[in-house]
Amino acid sequence: MRAFLDYLKPFSEDERKTICERAGTTLAYVRKATYTDQQAGPELCMRIVRATNNEVTRQALRPGDWARIWPELKRQRAVA
Repeated sequence: MRAFLDYLKPFSEDERKTICERAGTTLAYVRKATYTDQQAGPELCMRIVRATNNEVTRQALRPGDWARIWPELKRQRAVA
């Protein structure tokens, strides 16, 4: 969640809340999850990626296990 919170930093408080709403979460949850080292579930990760127009990636949100959850991303990286 740190990647998402870092993404939100340059935005105003209202813009942050709007982006979080588009992702189906709240700014309070994102902050709590970041500070307690919680990981976003796969579904929330996908919503965050969409809400940020792919600026926050699944790999950034789940650095330790993204390849297991989304193996197609590993194949895409190998091709690129």
